[in-house]
Amino acid sequence: MVRGPKGFSEEEKSALRDKLCLECEKRWALYGYKKTSISELTAAVGISSGAFYLLFSSKEDFFCETLVRVRTRLKETIMKIIHTNESKEGFVEALNWHFQEFERAPFLYDLGSPDFLAFLNKIPKDRIDEMQFDSKVFFFEMVEASGLSFKIEQEKVYEVINTLLYTVELKKQASYDSRWVFEFLISNVIDELFE
Repeated sequence: MVRGPKGFSEEEKSALRDKLCLECEKRWALYGYKKTSISELTAAVGISSGAFYLLFSSKEDFFCETLVRVRTRLKETIMKIIHTNESKEGFVEALNWHFQEFERAPFLYDLGSPDFLAFLNKIPKDRIDEMQFDSKVFFFEMVEASGLSFKIEQEKVYEVINTLLYTVELKKQASYDSRWVFEFLISNVIDELFE
């Protein structure tokens, strides 16, 4: 598809944006923001670096769009899992999938890493506000969609689940499988949190 930048139709531009964002997501998860280069991404999808700037205004704009797409897909997939099985089991299945996504793409949760902070420092404040993801609000939407009732104070339940999701960090320090640890913990605590 080696065409001049002005030769791309709107449909082709949209398809290229999609391909670039998917490639960015893979490389961001593997190498981080700083080590993900535009020239490697454009080569992977078969366009020039110059054509990239007809699709996105900057590397930061591109990464913002990629992050928004990833988070949107994360939310949609979680809710799809829950709507397939609106129960405690469906909620646990969605949490297990969520944990696996955290394992696959650390940039989704490791917002305090030097790499992610380097990314944030290059983005205008209004764009940062636009990308905000309120995990607490989404958590309560998940609970409601699952039809669950709290056994203990809902804020405590949120903190317990949030803490369990962060066991993904054990992967860096432990010799055992952090996914097994998460699944074990969630299956043993879920009945203490919800009716």
